[in-house]
Amino acid sequence: MAPPRLAPLKVRRDAAGGVRIAGAPDRSPLVARAGTALTELTRRAAADGARPVDVQPVVQVSDAGRYRAWRLNRERIWRAQGDAWGTGTWPEAIAPDHLAAVLLPLAPAAAANPGDPASHLVAEPLFSTGTRADGAGAEDMALGLIAQWLRLAVAGPALLVAAPVLELVGDRTTNGRRTLDLGLRWPMAGTGRHAA
Repeated sequence: MAPPRLAPLKVRRDAAGGVRIAGAPDRSPLVARAGTALTELTRRAAADGARPVDVQPVVQVSDAGRYRAWRLNRERIWRAQGDAWGTGTWPEAIAPDHLAAVLLPLAPAAAANPGDPASHLVAEPLFSTGTRADGAGAEDMALGLIAQWLRLAVAGPALLVAAPVLELVGDRTTNGRRTLDLGLRWPMAGTGRHAA
C-alpha cells in the first residue's frame, strides 16, 4: 500500500506581515452530505409510483473580472426564456478575491449548453458567492452549491440526478467545462440515460 499523499501547502503573508500556512480545504464533509442526499433522492425515485424528474446540475463559476458581464448575460437568458428567475438579488459586483456561482438544474440534454435559450430550468437555481481564502477555488464553490442543492432537493419531487458539470465562466477550452463525479454513484448518465 502506498503512503498517503499530502496536500500541497501554501504560505501567505497577511496584511500585518504575518505568515499563514494553509492547505487545500477539506471537502470530505460536503461530499458526505451530498452523498447522503443523493442516496435519499435515488431511493425516492425508485419508489413505487414515483415519477422522477431527470436533472443534471450545471454549476457556473465566475471570478470578479468576468462577473458583471456574466450576471448580465444570465439575466438576458432568463428573460428570453420567460423564466421566473433573475439576477436581481445577486450583488452588482464581487470583491477581487471572491468567486460567484450559480447552480442551474437542467434536463440532462440541456446541460450540454446551459446558455441556449431552449435550456429551461427544471428546478429552482441556487446562487452563492465566496472567498478564495485558504486555497478555496471553483471546485470548492461548486461542491458547496451541489451539497446544498441536493439537501434542499430531498424535500421536493423525486429526482434522478446525473453527475454535475462545472463550467468556468469565460473559459472556452475543454478544461473550462468538466463533470464532477465527486466519487459518488450518480443514478443517471449525463446524456439522459440511466446509469448502469
